[in-house]
Order: sequence, then structure tokens, then C-alpha cells
Amino acid sequence: MKKFLLTLGVLFASLTASAQLVFVDAEGKELADGATVTMDKTSYNDFEEFQVGLEGISIKNTSDKGTKFSIDFNVTEISYGSFACCFGGKCQNTSQTGVLSLTDCVIKANTTSLIEFTEWAIAEGRYGTCKVTISLSTGRTLNVNFVYADPAPVQGITASKKVAGYYDATGKPQSKLRKGLNLVRYTDGTVKKIIR
Repeated sequence: MKKFLLTLGVLFASLTASAQLVFVDAEGKELADGATVTMDKTSYNDFEEFQVGLEGISIKNTSDKGTKFSIDFNVTEISYGSFACCFGGKCQNTSQTGVLSLTDCVIKANTTSLIEFTEWAIAEGRYGTCKVTISLSTGRTLNVNFVYADPAPVQGITASKKVAGYYDATGKPQSKLRKGLNLVRYTDGTVKKIIR
């Protein structure tokens, strides 16, 4: 039994040691170890939450062997809101600094897997940052700065105008812009139609 467990341990160690996991961008270009990327595109996720998402970042296994590994998401700064991370169907979230670990992740030989549903959920119009270092158990790291900065241009609205209120197509007041037709009333009395 001891020999079997020892053999299994050596096999797992050699599988992990031979794996070459790297971060790549949406075009498949390898990102340098320790590189920093900035994500500043805002959108709504599937739950209608306003967010800045991790877009186009994948993990690529450049070896001819599949591997099992873990990913740590070290949230070093978060202005407010919540950070969520997912890979291979495993997900975690937090609203404070600290490390989120996804263990027992698997990637096949010579394949690329997207880091999906990793996002900083925020409030529209409330600006800030979230900084995260993503570390693979094989040694690679990637620094990600999620940024929601003022002014965030919305379809040609100038920053000099102040919003007095948001309304739906029927004139009913809304707390923020929603999907579909929105009417935005400014303090100077002008109204603009915005379609999301």
C-alpha cells in the first residue's frame, strides 16, 4: 500500500512539474510572468449586476500532459462591492481583501481554458478600484487592476452635465440606467434618450 501511494504521489508530482501553464490574452499571446493588465470595460452580468469583468484572459497548458493545479486570487484592494472568481465550474466571492483559492482545477494537454465569470460587481456611478493578483500553483502570476473611473462616458453624454434622474420609456423614475430605452434628465432641463 505504501508503494502504491508513493508511486501515485511521484506520478502526480511529475505531472504537475512538467505542466507549463501560462496566462494568455484574447489573441492567444502569452502574458509575461508578473504582468499587469487593466480591466475598465463596464457591463451588466447575467444577474443584471453592474460590473467590471476579467475579459479575454485564459490559462494555457503548453505541455503534452494534462494537469491538476490550483489558482489563488489575492484581493489586495477593493474600494467597495464584491469580487467573484471562477474557473472550471468552481467559484468563490468576497467583499473584502484576502485570498480566494480554487483547488483541484484541471486542464488538458495543449489546451487553453478561459477564466470565466471573474468580475468586480459594483454600483453604477460609484467609482473605485479592485486589485487582484492571480497565482497558479505552478508559479505564474498575473496582476489585474479592475478600474471604474469618473468620467465614464455613456454614448456621447458630456461630463459637464449633471444627471437629475433616470426614467424608463413610460416616464417611471429609475435608480440607474437599465437595459432598453432610458430617458436621462439633466439639471439644466435637457433630456437625452439612451438605449442599452
